[in-house]
Amino acid sequence: MSLLSLLIALGLAMDCFSAAVGLSVFCRKSDYSSGFRVASSFGFFQSAMLVVGWVGGGVLADFVSEVDHWVAFIMLSVAGLHMIFESGRFMDGQVFVLSFSMLLWLSVATSIDALAVGIGVPFMGIDVLQVSVYAGVSAFVFTLAGHWLGARIGRLAGRWAEAMGGAMLILLGIKILLDHLYV
Repeated sequence: MSLLSLLIALGLAMDCFSAAVGLSVFCRKSDYSSGFRVASSFGFFQSAMLVVGWVGGGVLADFVSEVDHWVAFIMLSVAGLHMIFESGRFMDGQVFVLSFSMLLWLSVATSIDALAVGIGVPFMGIDVLQVSVYAGVSAFVFTLAGHWLGARIGRLAGRWAEAMGGAMLILLGIKILLDHLYV
């Protein structure tokens, strides 16, 4: 087991955790099957995007490093704004159901960093298969934990939960953008 591979995987999983908290706060109907579905999608995309970055490394390196943070920021902000606007549409007792397209959108948004990391894997001297498996498993576990925590917060926050979930995704997008612009 490579410590560097594990640390990379854990670092990438943090965005999944944050997005899962925001998403499950918003959904209010957070059960085990929806948590498993989100965790599976986030885990798959973390692993797959890392491998895609590794495969296309030479071709994509310059382009991805210049725009990855902007893409993640825009995607998370759009999803967050959508959640905030939708929050006013649901009356008490109604719940938001996560659509397949929104799940794919969030899965890609949270895995953009994995694409960039995949480009750098050959220069780190680590096994791409190992780090991609670690990234997928870590994202899955952290997403489940975030889903569980967000569901608890959502029950406490009541009507404000939906807007809070959207705001959390926007803040995650801002954090990613600032991390890349000022580091």
